Amino acid sequence: TEGELDEELAALFVFLNKHCFNGLYRVNAKGLFNVPYNNSRQKSCSRENILAVAQYLKTVELVNGDFEEACQTAGEGDFVFIDSPYAPLNPVSFESYTKEGFDIESHKRLARLFDDLTSRGCYCMLTNHNTDFINQLYADFNKVVVDVKRMINSDAKNRVGQEIIITNY
Repeated sequence: TEGELDEELAALFVFLNKHCFNGLYRVNAKGLFNVPYNNSRQKSCSRENILAVAQYLKTVELVNGDFEEACQTAGEGDFVFIDSPYAPLNPVSFESYTKEGFDIESHKRLARLFDDLTSRGCYCMLTNHNTDFINQLYADFNKVVVDVKRMINSDAKNRVGQEIIITNY
């Protein structure tokens, strides 16, 4: 039945997340998952944790769709955290993390939504790479730059970078 299939897919997703390279989720051009196994022998998670998360999620509304649609009902006093695909470090190339892509126009549209949410009285926080492009899009907002260690780079010396945390409060 449909419920069993949903449970099976959820269990497979948790397993893949816990047992693939650095918990990375990536798909190829055909939309198929393509992250290697991490050779872990640990348990994926505890039964107690899954049940606790399931109980908590009963109080949460999850929305699957475009980010503008997902924020339609956000209003005064709501907190909105945005972790969009990151802008490229090199402005000549524009990487995408999903098969559908997240291009420059998507980032501009997201910045307009951030402005709109601000005018509605929402508390907004967004993270991204610390690039000139992102700084220009969010020029009127508060910014904190943080050094980060990246776990997903084949060359260990390149596992460092800067991210920016942008808030409207």
